[in-house]
Amino acid sequence: MKIVNNGFIGNKKFLPENKELPEDAVGFKAPEMRFDVTVPTFVFIVLSTFLVWIIFSFASYLRGDVEVNLMNFGALMGLIIGIMSVPIQGMIRGRYHGENAVINVYFTLRFIYTICYEPIPKDTFIRMGLFPSIMIGWIPLIISAILPMPALFVNFLFTWGFVSIIFSSVYYTSVYCALKQMPNGSMATMSRDEYYWFMP
Repeated sequence: MKIVNNGFIGNKKFLPENKELPEDAVGFKAPEMRFDVTVPTFVFIVLSTFLVWIIFSFASYLRGDVEVNLMNFGALMGLIIGIMSVPIQGMIRGRYHGENAVINVYFTLRFIYTICYEPIPKDTFIRMGLFPSIMIGWIPLIISAILPMPALFVNFLFTWGFVSIIFSSVYYTSVYCALKQMPNGSMATMSRDEYYWFMP
């Protein structure tokens, strides 16, 4: 896997097109929007927040010493690491495209894009969309809830995990579209920041 840093491009409209996009490729049909995000993304954020509250309420009941304070140094470092984890999530996803894949990284005012045009099967695409948020989102968050540790580390891991989960929520819309729209045996690819499927 090769990672190419293309620097700051200002706006996502300057992302390059996939010149090898098959002519019969079908673009994912975006779900309905709510509050400037798609419905699956919005639902995921709400359910994730609720689940996080359940986890910490249960941990607090069992241990009596779980305290989340988002206004201290641990939470600040968790926020910074969570934001810095965005390109790392992209690199993790890139590994699903194979050893010879090229991952292009672009920076805009609103987001960090990690783009790979190497096609992958439907089931691999779904795993790619789910795994990074589990590894660097849910696992740190759950560890912060169940393992005894100083409050500084609790707040660091909690914030890092929660921020990573929220930032990865946009990929859950892609997973939703793949489940609803991609036929079995189809392949997924992308052009600019949009996903497409086609039959090999």
